[in-house]
Amino acid sequence: MLITIILTIVTFISFGLIVKKAGLAFAGKGAHPLGVFIAMQICIFSMPGVIMVSFIGWDSERYIGINSSTMFEIGMWYIYSIAVIFFILFMTICIFKPFNYRKALLDIYYLDRHWKCCKVIVFASLIFLILQVSLFAKPPLLYLLSGQIDQAYIARISMQNDPSSYYPPFVRTFLVFFTIFQSYYVFYIYNRLEYKKLSIYLVMILSVILAIFQSLYEVQKAPLIYLMIGLLFIRYIHKPKIIVNIFYALGIVALVIFLVSYVLGVDLNSAVDGALDRTFLGQNQGFYNIIQHIHPDPKYWFQDLYFAGTLGLNPSRADVDVIPYIYGDRDDIVNVNSYFLGQAWSMFGEVGLIISPIIVGAAISLYIIVLDRLIKIDNTLFIPFMIFFIPSIMLNQSFTYFLYGKYFLLSLINVFVFYMIIKISGRLTLKKKGKL
Repeated sequence: MLITIILTIVTFISFGLIVKKAGLAFAGKGAHPLGVFIAMQICIFSMPGVIMVSFIGWDSERYIGINSSTMFEIGMWYIYSIAVIFFILFMTICIFKPFNYRKALLDIYYLDRHWKCCKVIVFASLIFLILQVSLFAKPPLLYLLSGQIDQAYIARISMQNDPSSYYPPFVRTFLVFFTIFQSYYVFYIYNRLEYKKLSIYLVMILSVILAIFQSLYEVQKAPLIYLMIGLLFIRYIHKPKIIVNIFYALGIVALVIFLVSYVLGVDLNSAVDGALDRTFLGQNQGFYNIIQHIHPDPKYWFQDLYFAGTLGLNPSRADVDVIPYIYGDRDDIVNVNSYFLGQAWSMFGEVGLIISPIIVGAAISLYIIVLDRLIKIDNTLFIPFMIFFIPSIMLNQSFTYFLYGKYFLLSLINVFVFYMIIKISGRLTLKKKGKL
């Protein structure tokens, strides 16, 4: 384990030093959220597990049935993918230097008008959540808060299979986005304000509480982790005090361990072991098992394809088909996490392993370029959105996430709707002030 930790830390520092030469900082005031993406998606969620399983020979029940030679080969494919992605990102940084992001962070300006919009946004989020809870099925979180852990687990599975019973139809994605992203927007502006009154603190705290509630609505840990790390990063780029922020980070880890302990009904030592196993080994289990057990097939091409349902297609998913090889006959597992190479293999075989890192690196580069240009429109909105979006890029989920770009396009639509709401609320606020 110590070797794994050292190697991943050295990798992150090396990446940081290289991109710093190209003009992009991963640390300090003005640090870019790409550093958070690399730290989380590569140096925490995928690389340690690959090192442990492929190169150290760590035993885990998640990888039973995969021989050592295949383990090593998969590990080498992983290293190839990381090298390709990072090379493309490095070239993107050198050519399209993200000056808009850096310049906007260094500017000093007053944000009183934006803070008035924050009040409207937080109030709207409160109303949305009240309606969501009162008009739809009782969510797993409320069962959990009332001590009904078994019912919370049943509701969680039900929600994954039939989300329409727990969310309003058609607007579920935007509703979740709105109630979580508003905390990034509010917290960013809060950190830029020169003077803070008690009312400002209260609005900020309510904003974060609402986002935490929505993040835990399905009793999934990942949304909460991303939220807390995003807010910590916003604080860090304004107040880069290493020691203080380390304590905040440790607080996030402690909170996650406590939730694992409470939800699973185990002691803290078992919760720590479970969290480590889930973080370092559980993220790659689909990746390895898909390559070992799934034969490439065109039926896997259609996941996340635009209008797949309208076209009469029934997308198959390799991360679902591989479940019996890992969990046997359990029917409460919806899918398994998989580094994107797993799905690329299921779609195109070795060709997928070769070309998918190029497509993924190009897609991430496109995201950074587009978001950096959008900062020119309104940096008070699109900097928080960049911090919201970049670290959550699903490197450990699916290849079609990058191939079709559906999630990025949907996120852009959501943030532009959010932008229009801010503009409308800002104009109404100004008109009201003028009448007074």
